[in-house]
Amino acid sequence: MGFIISKVLLYLLLPPAGLLLLMLAGLILLRWRRNAGRILIAAGVANCLSGSLLFCLAGKFKQPLGKLRTRVHAEMVRNDKGRMRIGRFDVTIHLAEDASTLQHVDRCLAQFEDFCIVTESVRRGIPVGVRVVDAAGKPVFAA
Repeated sequence: MGFIISKVLLYLLLPPAGLLLLMLAGLILLRWRRNAGRILIAAGVANCLSGSLLFCLAGKFKQPLGKLRTRVHAEMVRNDKGRMRIGRFDVTIHLAEDASTLQHVDRCLAQFEDFCIVTESVRRGIPVGVRVVDAAGKPVFAA
């Protein structure tokens, strides 16, 4: 997890464990009197998307998957009063396999966002870009 003045980068390995790790990081930041809300909402968006794709591929279609690696970038902007706000999220999910080796990957990529409660709720106020890349780094999905 890294901080740059206007950017927040978070990494998740597996959805449940990753979210727990980021929640703990958020508690540590609160102790340092930093605003952990932006970290927790970014973690929620990334976790929900990862979990939805993982459920579709590994749960519903029983595909053998390695670890997903998910990165979320929160762009911090200032509003017209000069106050910091989240301007947008960009999420990239990295598959451990080549997409061509996975059955039903097209079907999962076409619908996994629709089942993500957090991301679809956040999108009503904050733009969220989503990309999925396979083990070779080849983009297989973008929205």
